[in-house]
Amino acid sequence: MGNVAPTNFEYKTEFKTLKTIIILPMKIDGIEKNFLIDTGAEITVIQRDSVIGKGSTINNPSGLMTNSGSEIIKSLKIGNIDFLNTFALNTNMSGVSELLPNFGGLIGQPIISKANWLINYPQKTIEISSNDLSDSKFIALRLEKKNNIPYTFVSVDGKEVKAIIDLGSSTEFTLTKESELAKYLLSKYNFEDIERERSSIGASEKVFEKVANIPLVKLGEIEFDDVKVTIIGVVKDFHFDSMHDQIESVMLIVFPYNSIWSVFVRTDNTDTQAALKQIETSWNEIVPEYTFDYHFLADMLEEQYNDEDRWSRITAYSAGIAIFLSCLGLLGISGLLVARRVKEVGIRKANGASIAKVLILLNGDILKWVLVSFILACPIAWFIMNRWLQDFAFRTSISWWIYALAGLAALLIAFLTITWQTYRAASKNPVNALRYE
Repeated sequence: MGNVAPTNFEYKTEFKTLKTIIILPMKIDGIEKNFLIDTGAEITVIQRDSVIGKGSTINNPSGLMTNSGSEIIKSLKIGNIDFLNTFALNTNMSGVSELLPNFGGLIGQPIISKANWLINYPQKTIEISSNDLSDSKFIALRLEKKNNIPYTFVSVDGKEVKAIIDLGSSTEFTLTKESELAKYLLSKYNFEDIERERSSIGASEKVFEKVANIPLVKLGEIEFDDVKVTIIGVVKDFHFDSMHDQIESVMLIVFPYNSIWSVFVRTDNTDTQAALKQIETSWNEIVPEYTFDYHFLADMLEEQYNDEDRWSRITAYSAGIAIFLSCLGLLGISGLLVARRVKEVGIRKANGASIAKVLILLNGDILKWVLVSFILACPIAWFIMNRWLQDFAFRTSISWWIYALAGLAALLIAFLTITWQTYRAASKNPVNALRYE
């Protein structure tokens, strides 16, 4: 939604910062205000003393719900560049407005995506153009995407961690409590405990932080010396990848304003389609310029184990076919055995042998080989299963009773298969077997 006038444009200006966040003066409907620039925000938010337009709610970092409205901004102008008819939310960002005089709001992707932005942070200059501003001096960064969240890899004092790059963020980092990186940094450097006010949409709060200077942080080929790192919270280990991977060190870059990557909605599962329809309606009212797309969390978790699911089906089908063919073979062997020993069975029954004793005699000859094959298969099965489990950082152990249960199942299947043939032979009248002797 919205467009830019003129079609071809170029503008260069200086900027100031609030901590590390870029501040640009822009005119909103002809009135000049100071705006924060956030490359990670998917929505533009306008500062209003009272909410106007259709209402909704925004979650701030403290978990508090803040009322907001929506509107179409006819003109947001910087220099000679005019961003026309831009959709935006509006709310009273009292915590931020107290820190930044003449605060106008937050500029997000609906505006940022309509131009090329060249930011020279050391010289505090920014160039906005309709033309490509990149050249041979630029260094490409390794970017990956998971669950719709783009991230890169940052080396902190020689240890590589995943991180989200957000030019609208401050320098605050959260490290997992038991991660190697957190233990390493907290043990090697003297972190100072501080308390400060943190401002966010509709609220401000006191937070306790640990601060230290790290000698070296690398972003790709770019090296940063003497970097100030702030740990605003230490949390317990949690899984953010599949069970294949160890719980890695992770750096969570906190943005205290309005950076939206995903919206998580919990439903009661009674009428999923009605819930999806309602969510889509609300989405189209708030951010009509973005296509509504949804995924179920259960499906996203299952995708992490697609290979295991596929191989489990292949293994199950193969095992079923193998058992079926084995049963056919046992039927054939038992039939051949009975045919060769039919006179022996007749003699034994004539001498008083019971059906049970005859069954034990005939079945024992076959079942002993089933038992031998089971003993030979156990170490092979252990080796294969143990080798497969090595692909998981978090794995179970294979207990002895699993092999015992498999052995009993094999013996039971074999017993039921051959007993059909041997019982027929054991239950026949011995006269029929010995009439020609």
